[in-house]
Amino acid sequence: MAGRRGLLDLDTEVRSVVPRLSSARYTARDLLEHHSGLLRVPWQMLVRPARDPYRRVRDRPLPERWTRPIGDRGAFVYSNTGYAVLGEVLDTVTGSWWSSVRDTVPGAGRSTSLTLEPGRAGRALLVGRSGVALEPWSLAEGPFASAGGAWSTFDDLTGFAQAATREEGCPPGWARDRGADLIIGATRDARAIIVRRIDDGRVAVVHSLGLGPATDAMAVELLRQED
Repeated sequence: MAGRRGLLDLDTEVRSVVPRLSSARYTARDLLEHHSGLLRVPWQMLVRPARDPYRRVRDRPLPERWTRPIGDRGAFVYSNTGYAVLGEVLDTVTGSWWSSVRDTVPGAGRSTSLTLEPGRAGRALLVGRSGVALEPWSLAEGPFASAGGAWSTFDDLTGFAQAATREEGCPPGWARDRGADLIIGATRDARAIIVRRIDDGRVAVVHSLGLGPATDAMAVELLRQED
């Protein structure tokens, strides 16, 4: 959206936009399309996989060394690190990535529940085997907030789906595969998918807790049931 408003050239290297990220030899478009060569998350965050990996950067900027591409630029690798970098890019060109999201993402401006700090009573959490709800990782408390730290309602999710799929063409940041446009968001316990069939424009929206990739199959099945 910043690109459409003329605030950001999507094909300019990130290091030119955010000088402190001197190793960011990829563009905002690469980040949006997951072609930057960045890992899903930096390997340093996975040294102790049982712990919250985002605690290391809570209330801290993203370390510059984590923004160096390791994989092949141009190859598709879904990257939360890329979204974290993109958040800093938006902070630089708009002043606040969060305000930019609220102002420009389809449906976000009309949302009354979209937040980075939900009340404890307002969260839908996965219940573990012990019968206790699993506390979510601290995704929203640092640079990875732009990678999936937002909370909202299912009504808001469907509102976003309606607004984003109103126009023809694959929406920015979405993927096109096997006759459909889709976008997937996931955390440790939750997953959401929006799928729009290209041939007839039908849309399926599914959110789940604890089901992982099976959520995607549910969306496909919903569309098949409409045939």
